[in-house]
Amino acid sequence: MPPPGASTAEYEDKRDTILAGISAKLPIRIHDNGPGRLIVTSDGGNTLYDSGTVHRLAFTHTPSIGSDVRFGATAPYTDGLSGVTVDGMRLRVSDSGSIAANLRMRDATMPNFADMLDQVAGRLAETFQAADPTLGGLQAGLFTRGTAATLDPAQPFAGMARTIAINPRVDPDQGGLIWRMRDGMQATAQGPASGNATVLGWLDAMERNRAYDPGTGLPPAMGLSQAAAQAIGLMQGERATWSDRAATRGTIATQASADLANKTAVSVDEELQRMMMVQQTYSASVQVIQAASKMLEELGALRA
Repeated sequence: MPPPGASTAEYEDKRDTILAGISAKLPIRIHDNGPGRLIVTSDGGNTLYDSGTVHRLAFTHTPSIGSDVRFGATAPYTDGLSGVTVDGMRLRVSDSGSIAANLRMRDATMPNFADMLDQVAGRLAETFQAADPTLGGLQAGLFTRGTAATLDPAQPFAGMARTIAINPRVDPDQGGLIWRMRDGMQATAQGPASGNATVLGWLDAMERNRAYDPGTGLPPAMGLSQAAAQAIGLMQGERATWSDRAATRGTIATQASADLANKTAVSVDEELQRMMMVQQTYSASVQVIQAASKMLEELGALRA
């Protein structure tokens, strides 16, 4: 702290820099609480700083979270595992700051995209399995999970996008035979080079409607190529939304700086008024002293 009467400008600049950095991570509101005293709150109303008292944020650290894990559907970035608290209470804040935005990205946006891609990958594997006339039971088609020999379309496709692979029976690097791309995964002998019935069947199957979870934003039924296009479009739309949020966050940070300036900056008009009042008071005091001095001189002359 500066000594009494010294300039506080340097400390006010440091304070403004700190608050500007906070406002980029957490949308804040700044309130005047008397000379040199501030109250800082989140834009949802939580008190973060009150005239010297800091109310610290708390967060439960989690070293690793699987890509198929999702939190609360209503507000996943503020509930449960990702809950940020202040004095034991849930932090109420918009997602325009980087803290809430990153949690929302991790716990809602990215898992939703993962679900979407898992479904597209699962339906891709299911499509090629259903259109392969050489398969029986749950035998895997052209695509499968890792190196699995079977694929059950009735099971959830969670994690399919990161585990989908070419069936080893057709992959030469794994001892497979490439001609099975034309004749079917379970074909035991190579057919004529002109035979393309299986390939045409796969192409037709890709245009048939299959079910998708509309909770991810995809239509409930459509062809595989449509699903892939829809997934890409939704991701591009979400990217545009996050760009807008980034712009909004910048606006809020600017507003926070303006609020701080309005609460703490020096008012030139007020300071000029105070200076004129001091000057007038000084002039009046000088006149009183001069009058008193003259009276003392006159009294001294009378005594002489």
